[in-house]
Amino acid sequence: MTEVLVYVDHAGGAVRKPTLELLTLARRIGEPVAVHLGPGAETAAPVLAEHGAVKVLAADAGEFADYVIAPKVDALQAAYVAVSPAAVLVPSSAEGKEIAARLAVRIGSGLITDAVDLEPGAEGPIATQSVFAAAFTTRSRVTHGTPVITVKPNAAPVEPAPAAGILEPLAVTIAEASKGTKVLSRTPRESTGRPELTEAALVVAGGRGVGGTEHFGLGGADDRGDGARVRDQGVRANAICPGFIDTACLSAPVPNSRRSPACPSTRWPPWGRDG
Repeated sequence: MTEVLVYVDHAGGAVRKPTLELLTLARRIGEPVAVHLGPGAETAAPVLAEHGAVKVLAADAGEFADYVIAPKVDALQAAYVAVSPAAVLVPSSAEGKEIAARLAVRIGSGLITDAVDLEPGAEGPIATQSVFAAAFTTRSRVTHGTPVITVKPNAAPVEPAPAAGILEPLAVTIAEASKGTKVLSRTPRESTGRPELTEAALVVAGGRGVGGTEHFGLGGADDRGDGARVRDQGVRANAICPGFIDTACLSAPVPNSRRSPACPSTRWPPWGRDG
């Protein structure tokens, strides 16, 4: 079976959820080979193996943290050369999309961004994209070179599928041209304790007509199954539907909103939702 490269998004070896979703999608079209850059590969490898990675290619170089983007592209390109994959999957973060775009240019391949589904096709993987607040759905494939595809969070369920997950070193040469922009300092964003907005399985937003959080409620089945109202600004809702985020008093629509498969019983309040 052909191999599929999966770029690992992590924080010091703690694998982020979108990467596990990519492994689910990668298994549809081949055998996932994870590419882990930076520290923590030994910590990440068992998690990646549990979710289907047959190999974990790991490289740790100071340039990954000291310079912007390009050294990581060097490493992902080295993995591409070593594996000759059927496709390269990258999380659709701001950094992920830039890495994917630069890689596609270097290897002369087509690029698809912000996919929400992926399936095998006779002439290569077929990606589904949902655009304009889910008003349109497109299905497309890359016609030249190896497909490089970025995938939005929550595009697929996290499904364990234990595999070998053999940890292998990845030889990387960082080009001098990749050291053009140096990082002078980093300030970590303070955590709010809430899920990342881009990774939340369910986002509910109220408009200005709601009048404030005290009037904001989500109607849905609670833990007793009796359809009780859920309030508390999403505190109980997050327990019922992990990854829940609610907001109030928004004046702008929520893009690409869609019902969460994790909470199929959700019923929206009478005033509806933005988006």
